[in-house]
Amino acid sequence: MAQMADTLHELGFKGLRATGLRRKHAVALVREWKRQGRSVGTMKNRLAHLRWLAKEIGKPGIVRKDNASYGIGPLCGT
Repeated sequence: MAQMADTLHELGFKGLRATGLRRKHAVALVREWKRQGRSVGTMKNRLAHLRWLAKEIGKPGIVRKDNASYGIGPLCGT
């Protein structure tokens, strides 16, 4: 989670608290991970962690459940 917070901070989202998480933050993270060339599996795992956080702060709808909506397809060979 700290890594995601650091990434958001680097992207210009300063002073963000967990309770301030919004859909635009999830979109920005996925865009950055793609820019960095992260694997599909890594992005899916990170989104799962983000979904968990969203549920814990009482905002489960912030992170979409469908990875395809973020442009993240299935793993190769599956």
